[in-house]
Amino acid sequence: MPHQPTPLLIVQLDPLGSFSTPQDLILRFEIGHLLGQFLASERRKQCQQRVNDGCHLSCESLANPGKIEVARFLYPADNCGQSCPSSFPIWLFHPPLMIIGIDPTVDFACKRVLGSPEHPAITLHFLNAVMRLPAPIREVRILNPTIEKAFEDDKWSLLDVLATDELGRLYDIEVQTTRPLGLRQRLAYYASSLLVGQLESGGDYRDLRPSICICLLDAIEFRSEPALHHNFQMRSESGLLLTDCLQVHLFELPKYVPPSDNRVINDPIEQWLYFFRRAEESTAEELIARLPDPVFAEAAGVLEMIARNPDERRLYNDRLKLERDERARNLQAREEGFQLGAAVERVQLLRELNGEDRGSAEDLAALGTAHLAALADDLQRRLRERR
Repeated sequence: MPHQPTPLLIVQLDPLGSFSTPQDLILRFEIGHLLGQFLASERRKQCQQRVNDGCHLSCESLANPGKIEVARFLYPADNCGQSCPSSFPIWLFHPPLMIIGIDPTVDFACKRVLGSPEHPAITLHFLNAVMRLPAPIREVRILNPTIEKAFEDDKWSLLDVLATDELGRLYDIEVQTTRPLGLRQRLAYYASSLLVGQLESGGDYRDLRPSICICLLDAIEFRSEPALHHNFQMRSESGLLLTDCLQVHLFELPKYVPPSDNRVINDPIEQWLYFFRRAEESTAEELIARLPDPVFAEAAGVLEMIARNPDERRLYNDRLKLERDERARNLQAREEGFQLGAAVERVQLLRELNGEDRGSAEDLAALGTAHLAALADDLQRRLRERR
């Protein structure tokens, strides 16, 4: 970069283009408070600012994001006191845009995004995207807004979102980063619990409102099914609906392939799939550009708040560690299960070759891997002796 005069003031532009100048620097150079906002375009940038003594500033600079530019602020001579210089050099620069770095599939973050009474518009948009009802949901109320006490009392508690709408429909929203045993039964149980919990002693069955469980699963549950959104309801084999009182919506997030181009995503449910799959590795500006609905700017702001707030970040990191530990345990258990299954099959085969009864897989599995290995060695030895 060619030699430039030493600047008297350095102004940093935030990603939205507004001035953020330290107060002590402004006072030190006796130019007062910079008020107003930087008017930025993609290429040529023009700004006009007012200082507290009534002087006007203006500058023009081709200040591209990420590059340092030198410009001059000019004071109109007829409006300035003698203490104001006619001009002085200034550096303009944009700080690098930061990725969000918070994964919304961690249940703590998901709860902050979808389960906060301060952000009902986000929850409302999500439920309308999932349900696609003939008449959109107009109001939503969070029934379990708190996180900290439940989390601190029980580190393994489920941080789901319980909500209701203006017609009394009940929603249980949860996110799963692993594929737990009995997931299908568990989802049915949650929906049923919401339904049963509505009916008080002496209540009328006709007063029951739909109970809907929504699960965002960061794993594959139905490998033979290409669809990623499964809407389970009580229907006959011919498709006749008995009642809409019990519903389970399951989303298999890994089945969603984000578009490779930079096109704007307008479908509401695809917007949420993209958000849950890509928010962590995106900047807020990138998300807003791809997802034009205003709720995603709000949702990105919630994730950024978690990243900036030390207490929120601590709770998020604690939950992230728990989920990673659980995932590691599941992988280990699965690997041990594969090893046990292989050991059972080996013993059954060797027994068959020795002319013995194969035995039940359940009984053999109960012996454990080490015992099965010793049994296989003995069967192998006897088979060699027979030959």
